[in-house]
Amino acid sequence: MTDKKAQDVSALPPDSSENTLSARIHDQDAVISELRESLAEAIQRARTAEAPCDDDMPLASLLLDWDLRILKANRTAGKLLLRSPEDLPGRELWPLLSKGKQQQTVFYNNYLSALREQRALEFELFSPALGKWLRVLSSPAPEGVRFWLQDITGEKAQVETHTRLWQQHRALADNSPDIIMRFGANLKCIFANRAVERILGLDPAFLIGKRHKEMGFQQDETAALMDKAIVKVFATGASLSEEFRVETKQGERCLSWRAVPEWSRPDKGIDSVLVIARDITAEKEAEAERLALEERLRESQKLEAIGTLSGGIAHDFNNILAVILGNAELALDETSKASPVAQNLKNLRTAALRGRDLVRQILAFSRRSAQDRKEVMITPLVKETVKLLRSTISATVDIRVEVKAEYDHVLANPGQIQQVLVNLCTNAAQAMADGGAMTISLGNVTFRTGDHMPQPGFRQGEYLVISVSDTGHGMDEETRKHIFEPFFSTRGPQGGTGLGLSVVYGIIKAHEGAVTVESAPGKGSTFTVFLPLVESRADTAREVRTEELKGRGRILFVDDEELVVEMAKEGLSRLGYEVRTETKPEKALKAFEENGNFDVIITDQAMPGMSGMSLAKRLLEIRPDVPIILCTGYSAGIDEKTAKAAGIREFFMKPYTRTELSEIVARVLRPPGSKKE
Repeated sequence: MTDKKAQDVSALPPDSSENTLSARIHDQDAVISELRESLAEAIQRARTAEAPCDDDMPLASLLLDWDLRILKANRTAGKLLLRSPEDLPGRELWPLLSKGKQQQTVFYNNYLSALREQRALEFELFSPALGKWLRVLSSPAPEGVRFWLQDITGEKAQVETHTRLWQQHRALADNSPDIIMRFGANLKCIFANRAVERILGLDPAFLIGKRHKEMGFQQDETAALMDKAIVKVFATGASLSEEFRVETKQGERCLSWRAVPEWSRPDKGIDSVLVIARDITAEKEAEAERLALEERLRESQKLEAIGTLSGGIAHDFNNILAVILGNAELALDETSKASPVAQNLKNLRTAALRGRDLVRQILAFSRRSAQDRKEVMITPLVKETVKLLRSTISATVDIRVEVKAEYDHVLANPGQIQQVLVNLCTNAAQAMADGGAMTISLGNVTFRTGDHMPQPGFRQGEYLVISVSDTGHGMDEETRKHIFEPFFSTRGPQGGTGLGLSVVYGIIKAHEGAVTVESAPGKGSTFTVFLPLVESRADTAREVRTEELKGRGRILFVDDEELVVEMAKEGLSRLGYEVRTETKPEKALKAFEENGNFDVIITDQAMPGMSGMSLAKRLLEIRPDVPIILCTGYSAGIDEKTAKAAGIREFFMKPYTRTELSEIVARVLRPPGSKKE
């Protein structure tokens, strides 16, 4: 039998020559084992031989008297001690081996022990005189003491080589970044390096003598699969590679796992199976992150495509809304306030404005349009949004509105706040597929120094609080942590884009507010929005009368949409302006060249043949002081800053109300330095 160290060394990583080094070490083990066996056989023969010093023995056999003088010696002893057998009797044994006092003491102590205890003793010593290591067996005899000597110098060299190799390979194994383990045919671990502690949090010594299922892995199924793989390697003699996920004290780890058969000799069966496992958790996480980024890139490309599409249709759609909005306002002028038709026209006007806001939200979301803010009363906006949502949310969901806010004026973009409300309410409704109650409440809160803030860095002051609560299934802590992340969704690929709540977060943050969520499984969810109140709580803007919008002046109105041109001409004419219209920019330019006596030029941007910016440039070359108003349903390359840098007085987006248009016209016609009455 080889000792434990000889066993352990074979558990080290195989080299590229199919375990050559490991096999060589096993060969050395076998040689040492054979030497030991031959020694035992020789000693047994010596003990049972009739002659105490058999010349045919492979061991040096000597019979010593009580004074340790040689009485008899065989030929092997003469060869070992460099003397003829006839010259040995009468000599003391020790001087033939060495003159060293330390080794002599060892020798004599063993000799005395053999005599005193009347038993055989075995020990090893080095003979400086012979330059050899000797294994000595002493046994009491009637004449004195019988000694057998064996030259074990070669064996010692092999053991030292074996030990050195084992130490080197053990150091390599313990410094390996990978887990290295060795399993016997009984599937029990017989070697484990230090990497198991670093990666799996397990003591290598604890693993010795244990199967995978006894090692503390939380998944019994994974441990069973590992044992099954080792059995397969023993059965087939072929290496096997797998990937396993194991839950340990260090958390979940993903292992690239490879089992390799080991042979001590080619003509014998498999001695053991070497397992090398690499921790690829970081690589897997990086791969998952890469795939997630790729998915986000694809989603962002979809959004970009949506933005491009929305930009392409925005111009035409805004022109349609402009016609609807303008004609609704013209019809209201001709309708009595007491008439039922007046309310219908007002609803039509409101719907057109809502459509305008929707287009602007889409363009803003695709980063194609800026969003202006103004002082807004949130309560009417909430009620209007709820009215809009009632037809889209299931009748099994009861929608309640609770207004407890004393003040609700905030500086915000109405369209974006409405988008926040729609997203939160839609999210709440989807959490109650089987019905429930949704509560939208408004209140006020004041944060002072030292108060618990909704989020770090939140400013103190007065805030409007909007909360949307549901009685749905709720969410766990892990879901709650990711709820505002883009593309995060709990409803699967068909359940939505996962952008609704991230849009809410972005809008509220841009409004210098905060949004929080409270939820627990089975207890529903509450989303709370905090928006800073404006310092000046102004009264609601009153309805402007037609008489207040009237003015005087000659206007050249240019737009390629005939319906827009007709609506604008009638609307501005009713306000007292003299209006000339053109649907082609070339004709407008010619008209201006022939008679440039216009007080204001209003031109669309996107027109065939010549853009509004190009037309404005030509007009300003003819008359640098002419006021030009540029309007557009959508243009990716033009904004207010670009337009004014080109000398244009005002820039605004379609569709516009008659009030908005008349105020802009009045502003550009007002003499410099004068104030609005």
